[in-house]
Amino acid sequence: MSLKVGSVLWQQEAASLRQQLHNLQEYHRQLLGQQLSGLDVEDLQNLESKLEMSLKNIRLRKDNVMMDQIQELSRKVYKTKSNGHPTGSTIQHSFLITDNEIGPNLELSLPENS
Repeated sequence: MSLKVGSVLWQQEAASLRQQLHNLQEYHRQLLGQQLSGLDVEDLQNLESKLEMSLKNIRLRKDNVMMDQIQELSRKVYKTKSNGHPTGSTIQHSFLITDNEIGPNLELSLPENS
């Protein structure tokens, strides 16, 4: 008798996992902008809010990676003089991050050669 009860529990667990998988697949499609016809205005607003927050986090991460890469490249470029000998001087530069309709824009400003 306990074997039958165990089998029923496994079947219920499998059905629950199938439903969870279906829900995750549906949510994934919605995040991709597919199968939105069943959503009301509030659901669409919630989805839009989640996507905007995700995009903000992606842009922030991208900006941080770009800043790190620019700083590393700047160190490599200005570490050596044109004759190939290391220099002890430092180069001052600044970064400007602006927003446009596409998203943040990163600009590197280097001083003019004296």
